[in-house]
Amino acid sequence: VHKFEYTRECVIFDLLGIQLLHGWLIDPQDDELLSIIGDCGYNQLVEKIISQRQSDKEELIREKNNASQLTYHGLIELNQTMRDNQLAVLFRNNHFSTIYKQHDHLLVLVTDQGFLNQPDIVWETLTNIDGDSIFCDAYFRIFKKQTETEQQDYQMALALHDEEEQLYNEAHIHSKDVNQRPQQQQQHPPPKHGQQPHSSQPQGDVSDKKHNSKKKQKEQLEKESDSFCTLC
Repeated sequence: VHKFEYTRECVIFDLLGIQLLHGWLIDPQDDELLSIIGDCGYNQLVEKIISQRQSDKEELIREKNNASQLTYHGLIELNQTMRDNQLAVLFRNNHFSTIYKQHDHLLVLVTDQGFLNQPDIVWETLTNIDGDSIFCDAYFRIFKKQTETEQQDYQMALALHDEEEQLYNEAHIHSKDVNQRPQQQQQHPPPKHGQQPHSSQPQGDVSDKKHNSKKKQKEQLEKESDSFCTLC
């Protein structure tokens, strides 16, 4: 599963220390196929298949059976070669894919553009060669397609959450503005030189007191005058 024909492009995997794997292996028990392929490499085998397409129907059938460039024997070898929590690159269908092993299960990173708007679809199980796989999320949990009602409930809950968050942010900003506003204390300006300070007593009360005081002084003088006349 780790043997490839040497090319300059493969050097990058060696430099980065990333293991490059494939699962297109022949079953050792298939003697007939072993005799046909022999020691041919990938490029030699592709040329051989193309040259024999029109002359050998059996070879064409075998090509269709291995159209995914993955065999059951290759799948078993992949599982045995990789260790748990290991990342590697899988060459399959003329493409390079990220492969990961989690609890003895092989998973391939989903990169198809058709799943661009499906954030819960991240991994795809690699358990057979027929494409009958299961999708998983980023935490390797099996993806379950939501019903229309569940999607509506989710959208409503999301809208309520956004509304509550907006109200909270507005209240927080208002509270922050109030706390930062300086507290203004009303104070009377100090009296100028030669000016009487302001009194909290009303001006009318002061005038009344002065008038009463003069009246009492006048009455006292009149009494003293009467007393003097009496003595005379």
